[in-house]
Amino acid sequence: MALLHIYIAWFKIFAWTIVGPGFFYMLPADLFEQKTQLAANQGIYNAFLAFGLGWVLFIKDPKW
Repeated sequence: MALLHIYIAWFKIFAWTIVGPGFFYMLPADLFEQKTQLAANQGIYNAFLAFGLGWVLFIKDPKW
């Protein structure tokens, strides 16, 4: 699941305007350039989720 969130974070932060129009073909192509900042914000959220899911694997303290 963490790897999926890493992929989504990469897609939304770095490849939104390049890969996005081909992946979401039903949306207008000019929409992706306008929504770059929004997509990057969602990508950062997914990056934090991936970090949290990965961090859980390394916790040794049972109180956590």
